[in-house]
Amino acid sequence: MKITQTIFLHSPEKLGRLNCFFALGPAFLLVFFAATLISEVVGQQLQEKKIFTVGLPDTLVNPADVLELRKTLNTLKKRLPQYHFEVTAFVAADSSEVLRNKVPNFLILPSGFLSSLGEEWEKSAHKIATRTNSRSTDPEQTVGAALVTLTERKDLNELLDLKGKTAIGGLPNAVDGWLGVRDELKRKAFNDESFFSKLFFTNNAYPDVLSAVINKTVDVGILPACLLEELEEQGLVEKNILKVIGEKGLVPLKCRRSTNLFPDISLWAMQGTPREVVRDVTLALFSSETRLTDNWLPNVSERRMLDLFRTLEEGPYSYLKDFSPAGLYRRYTEWVWLGLFFLLYLVFNEIRLNVLVKNRTAMLADALWEKDKFELRATKVRRALNAYEKRSVVQQMSGMIAHELSSPLGTIRTYVALLKMKDSSRSALTGELREKALNSIELEVVKISEIIDRVRNYAKNNRMDQQPCDLEKILHQAIRALSAERGPDSAEMISFCEINNKAKVFGNPLELEILFLNLLRNSVDAVSQQTGVSLKNTRPVKVSIKKSESGSQWTCMVKNYAKGLTEEELEQINQQSYSVSTKAAGLGLGLSICRGICDRHGASLHFELKGEWLEAEFCIDLLSEGEKKKVGRRG
Repeated sequence: MKITQTIFLHSPEKLGRLNCFFALGPAFLLVFFAATLISEVVGQQLQEKKIFTVGLPDTLVNPADVLELRKTLNTLKKRLPQYHFEVTAFVAADSSEVLRNKVPNFLILPSGFLSSLGEEWEKSAHKIATRTNSRSTDPEQTVGAALVTLTERKDLNELLDLKGKTAIGGLPNAVDGWLGVRDELKRKAFNDESFFSKLFFTNNAYPDVLSAVINKTVDVGILPACLLEELEEQGLVEKNILKVIGEKGLVPLKCRRSTNLFPDISLWAMQGTPREVVRDVTLALFSSETRLTDNWLPNVSERRMLDLFRTLEEGPYSYLKDFSPAGLYRRYTEWVWLGLFFLLYLVFNEIRLNVLVKNRTAMLADALWEKDKFELRATKVRRALNAYEKRSVVQQMSGMIAHELSSPLGTIRTYVALLKMKDSSRSALTGELREKALNSIELEVVKISEIIDRVRNYAKNNRMDQQPCDLEKILHQAIRALSAERGPDSAEMISFCEINNKAKVFGNPLELEILFLNLLRNSVDAVSQQTGVSLKNTRPVKVSIKKSESGSQWTCMVKNYAKGLTEEELEQINQQSYSVSTKAAGLGLGLSICRGICDRHGASLHFELKGEWLEAEFCIDLLSEGEKKKVGRRG
């Protein structure tokens, strides 16, 4: 209240306006209440009306189509006042996505449009009616496509003349456009994918396609049949400026065309639309009072459309592409390339393997040739080494021969001295004594001859006859030979651990004696070299002869102290066959001789390092019962 007074005092002109308002107030109130009443009545009428939507693609730009559809919708509105129509236009190129977001109650679509969207939309719609054309006598053959070009193009008269040319058309899924042309190309055995050098698409056949042809941007344009005649009749296109390529007859459609004919626009009821609404629209559409039955007909077959889709492998028959080589390639492009890559890998790998096999075969041939050459050379070396070994054995026999010859020579010298000795009683030797002395001398000379013959035979043949012999006896003979060769101190170094006095074997006594002699000589030399002192103060060389654990062999072991011997040197010693080792390990020239003797007797020789002691183990088979019987028969 206080604020109102302030306004009156400081604003006189506002006071006049307020008086005017109060003067005209009843008139304004009357108008306001009348408008409110009218709006409530209109709103109530709109609320009482049922609203349904009709979807139209933006590709229906033919002026005749637009006028005809507008006339049809206006007639339906008059016939169905209880319904409110809402016409919705959608982009045909994005029709699947647009319709999925907001599905209308009815769709007015070109022929084959819904089938091209996929099986999902075809199953969710029901066709009510199909529009016919007054220019056609068959409702199933109403629309088609026409290949148009400039009349001045004298080089373009038939369909074959268009091969390799440039073309433009409406949407690629239009039956009265590119799909109809593809059907015609396949019927004429042309490849529809490569027939035109370049192919362009646009949403509108008019004016985009016609403008491109008239402006000579492309060679040929793809137009719906009858569109050219309607544009010429309305004066939108100059007559005789364009011509149709591959023109067919005017039956049943009285329009120039280049392809076969198919059904025209259809009215579809979508799933979810109330059945009473579909019933009312159907009755209004085919009622004689609306006079629409001349333009819309029920029960128009989709057979020609299905044949078209089957030929082009489109729409409901698009799955046929998946079974063709091209379809399989498009579907499994990555796998196809992966398989080709794997196949190429196998081919190149096979080539690589062949080259490797060829190279390796050549290398193997060279290696075999080198092996043969080395075997020949090794044979010569082996023969030379055997001869050298034979001479070495003969040289090693010198000590043994000297020891064996010392006894008979001493006997001979004794008897010779007796024969020369004069009798102290000045009596001559009796004849019996003289004869005994001479026989003994002769016997010792024969023994010396046998020793020399045995050595000569061994030197000639490198192999002597084998016979039963005693290892203990042979061992003691080898020790006596070592004592004669190295002095009595060497024999005193030898310590017997376990000696079996029944160690009978089948072999050559001389070779076995040489074997023991070499093992003992190497052990004594190894111990003396390592200690560097007199032989009497060194650790003894231990010798044993006993049966093996299996009881089938005699095991002869010679063990000596070997502090500086390494595992590498031991492995080298065990792997030697005909090679000669160094003296540092106590194994000199005699190692190869020992191995040769073992091989000839079927025995084994193995060296083992236990702590600081080196054990040389010689194993030879026991004398079998059969060999004992042979010896008995010989005896």
